[in-house]
Amino acid sequence: MEYRLYSSSNFKSLHYKLPTLVASIMSSANPTLSLILGDTINALKKAERNSGDPDVGNTPAIFHEAAKRIPSLLIYFEKCKQHLDATMTATDFPRSAIHTMEICERNALRVNEIFSGVVGSSNAAEQYRRVARGDRLEDLMKEILTHAIQISNISQLAAIRGAEVEELGKALRSFVAMPTSLPENKASYSFNNSGNGYQNINTSTGHQYNNTGAGNMFTGTIQGLQMSR
Repeated sequence: MEYRLYSSSNFKSLHYKLPTLVASIMSSANPTLSLILGDTINALKKAERNSGDPDVGNTPAIFHEAAKRIPSLLIYFEKCKQHLDATMTATDFPRSAIHTMEICERNALRVNEIFSGVVGSSNAAEQYRRVARGDRLEDLMKEILTHAIQISNISQLAAIRGAEVEELGKALRSFVAMPTSLPENKASYSFNNSGNGYQNINTSTGHQYNNTGAGNMFTGTIQGLQMSR
């Protein structure tokens, strides 16, 4: 068996390096969580920059409300990330919470896509309808806020509860109270006749009389007689 002797200088060197090593281990233990939060923050920051464009005044009202609420989300998510990187490891965090963060990330990316695709357009309302593809901005913001508040209920993040979470609650209530920014996607009537026969359609409330044969058709009405041939 071989024994090695370490001088006091070796131990002193290790003593100074230990905090750095621990921090490195801690940060590398939760790369997925840091990445999710980082992507969420970056997407919201980009949307915030777009909201500062002078042409944002031409956008629908929902853009102004979203722009007003994004800073509160940024403060909150940045606090989450700082706390996570400093004090937690991946094993401390429940899988359900990671899924909740992923929902925030996905919706934040869509918010940024809509802001970047609409702000500056000459016809912002029409462009919003085209870029959103059915994703209303208020619904995306409600999803982010709802799940951000859920994250604050995790015991490991109890330290960040407070005024920031109260602001998120206020923001959520403001979006719930707003009217929808895009109409419901209602399918219009579509009638197709690919054969040689007749197609008789009436989508209104009035009477419809169709005679596709060679004979006479008699239709009676109150106090009178109406005939068609």
